[in-house]
Amino acid sequence: MEYLCFSNGFKQIELGSSVQQLGMNKLAYLDDVDSLDSDGCYKFCYKDNDMLDLGNGVFLDGIGLRTYKDRIVNIYLFFPRDAGHSILKYFEANYGKCTDVPGEFVYDWKTTGVTLSLRYSRAVEMGVAIFTSRDLEKQVVEGCNK
Repeated sequence: MEYLCFSNGFKQIELGSSVQQLGMNKLAYLDDVDSLDSDGCYKFCYKDNDMLDLGNGVFLDGIGLRTYKDRIVNIYLFFPRDAGHSILKYFEANYGKCTDVPGEFVYDWKTTGVTLSLRYSRAVEMGVAIFTSRDLEKQVVEGCNK
């Protein structure tokens, strides 16, 4: 769990950092929507094939980012549903045992600054892991309530 706080994100993508530090040439608007969502956030697809390889034959389908005032709030890792167990093992090897299992194929790692949620189900084709900056998420919620 300490490593989850220390790494504060996924590989070289850090929660809270400016999205522009990643290089705008590696970013595209998610679903080609270039406007703010209802929370005042932009969503991007991060295009770097080297980031998709987790090792041991496990590959992500894509990486998404959600930003608020240019800072990265969430990192989304999309993967084929059948890779869910391998992704779970990858996270357990890096961050330890999850802190909560709120449902079938639902795992959470919660720290004071960062949360990681892993979701995959038999009913859907794709799974997702979501890294979240708790401080920035709070700012997004407060901004919506104004």
